[in-house]
Amino acid sequence: EGWAISPSAGLYFAGSTFGGEANSKPGQRFGGGSGLNKDAGRFGRVPSTINWSIHGDSTNFTDVQQGKSQIGYVDGHVSMEQATELADLASGKSTYKALWAPDDKDWD
Repeated sequence: EGWAISPSAGLYFAGSTFGGEANSKPGQRFGGGSGLNKDAGRFGRVPSTINWSIHGDSTNFTDVQQGKSQIGYVDGHVSMEQATELADLASGKSTYKALWAPDDKDWD
């Protein structure tokens, strides 16, 4: 569940692919450590590739600890996850529960 920043006839939608930000580490893409400081258009600058505010109580788009997101896995299942389950928010390291790519451990 990415950021809906692409306009289309008055509506917005997220792109079909995301997560390949140059020079970013897997844990940062989930919002860990210093995060990404990514430009999410109408949402401002955000710390994660994923919009964690969709399934949560917070409208604070920079707070990755308050929400959840649905993550689709290669085997076809989908699971509701929290940023704190996918990255150590203090260190910025991925927990490797979900991977951006098979070589995540080499990049982290």
